[in-house]
Amino acid sequence: MSLFGKSNYTFIKVKRKEIPIGVWTKCPGCESPAYSKELKNNLNVCPKCGFHLSVTAGERIEHLIDEGTFNETDPDMVSADPLGFQGPKTYKEKLKQDQESTGLKDAVITGYGEI
Repeated sequence: MSLFGKSNYTFIKVKRKEIPIGVWTKCPGCESPAYSKELKNNLNVCPKCGFHLSVTAGERIEHLIDEGTFNETDPDMVSADPLGFQGPKTYKEKLKQDQESTGLKDAVITGYGEI
């Protein structure tokens, strides 16, 4: 019931459509949804507020280097643990977890290409 008496409106519950994961991205800056393809075409910059979302190392290389000209110089480079670091996780455990989550062997990609 509204403030002015009985409501004349009928509300119908509509089942939400399932949206595939990855189609939309929520901007951390303005919290607006952004179409993921539009974000990619805009170099991961929110079209609404200009917030710069993070990019992977591979995406950064694609943005900077001419297509087909990048030559990686140390593809087998892997971080070491010369200090034997101990913490909540050992450094080796953290490296392994990071390698699995990123698909990269190390935190840096070295190489050269044309700009």
